[in-house]
Amino acid sequence: MKAVTSLTMASSARNSSTHRSHRMPTRTTDSSEPLCTAFVSSSRSSARPEAKARVLRSGADEDDGYPRGLTQRSSNTGYRWAAFGYHGRVRGPLCLRMVLVSLLAVLAACSRGQDARPPTKAPEPRVVLNHVVATLDAETLAAIQRNSFIREHLAAAEERTNATADGQSWTGFYLYGRDTSIEFFGPGPSTAAGDGAIGLGVDERGGLERLASRLRASGRRFHPHLVTKRDPDGRELPWFTTATFLPERPKAPFGSWVMEYRPEFMAGRVAGTQRDPNDVSRRNYLFIRYRPEMLVENLRSAHYRMPCRERDEFATDFAAYGWRVRREGDDAVATGPDFEMRLTADAERTGLVELRFALQRKVDRQEVALGSSKLTVGPGSDAVWRFAAASRTTSQTSLSEGAN
Repeated sequence: MKAVTSLTMASSARNSSTHRSHRMPTRTTDSSEPLCTAFVSSSRSSARPEAKARVLRSGADEDDGYPRGLTQRSSNTGYRWAAFGYHGRVRGPLCLRMVLVSLLAVLAACSRGQDARPPTKAPEPRVVLNHVVATLDAETLAAIQRNSFIREHLAAAEERTNATADGQSWTGFYLYGRDTSIEFFGPGPSTAAGDGAIGLGVDERGGLERLASRLRASGRRFHPHLVTKRDPDGRELPWFTTATFLPERPKAPFGSWVMEYRPEFMAGRVAGTQRDPNDVSRRNYLFIRYRPEMLVENLRSAHYRMPCRERDEFATDFAAYGWRVRREGDDAVATGPDFEMRLTADAERTGLVELRFALQRKVDRQEVALGSSKLTVGPGSDAVWRFAAASRTTSQTSLSEGAN
């Protein structure tokens, strides 16, 4: 499920490569005088003088000792249902019939009011982190790939090549958690150390189209398209639907997108298990790779450095997805479900600065140097991985102060 061809994806509004393009009421009536009450009011004049009717309201006293009955508020409609209370004793069957007829009419009016309500809108989908992407310098990537602690203790890991039906392909080093994952790439013809991307997603079927409809209605150009995966044997299968903001800005070093896995792909993935292929969640997608005996459970935060323009575009896009965005000095901080994204404006250095993880269990402190990065696990059930920020003016890298 890789989002970008080797990571040259543009900011949510800006990626041109095909593989980069996958980056990214019940109405309650609060009136105290609804249909029921209006009907009761119009019924009073027809009541016999000796059977004076009145509408019971919350807190009405019961001074005559008559049991009022049936005074309540419907949790579904918000209407007040009121039975009639009569002063004195009910005299004769005629009064009783009037009471019953009036009560049935009240209930019918309430039912009509409930049926007239507009249909309930589908809830807004939760836009969540799917994976983070980073292009590292060649030395650091090699150190990560061959490190035994990474492969044997930190998380399920593999080097993998993905290919799509339109001829795109990319090879990266992957680390898997329960719901989230990391994709590391090295420099290449179309990528450079310091490039990065954020792949977001929805966990419910149809969520991406609902999100797209809402964004298009607000005037944003946000159009989903299908990505089809091609297996090594040549078989093609719908993989996921993805959408990003348009127009895209070609060759931008950062990008984001929102994606939703396809049931057709999930059917093959969960075959032979009790899992539901219509469950298009990240957890259902990653279950065959996630290893609970390893340390990492999930990503909790990421920190990137990027030019000011990209930072502001990212912040605008995340706010449109429903995340809470705030400013802290030169940083834009976007907080979504179970994840926080920090974006620092920097014209000189760009790229991944820091990743934070939630661990499966508490561990003692351990540090592992990996090229120009340093992984610190523990003490406790957290881990932090700090990286060098790549210089855009020289070929050298230096450990970012923001990672300290």
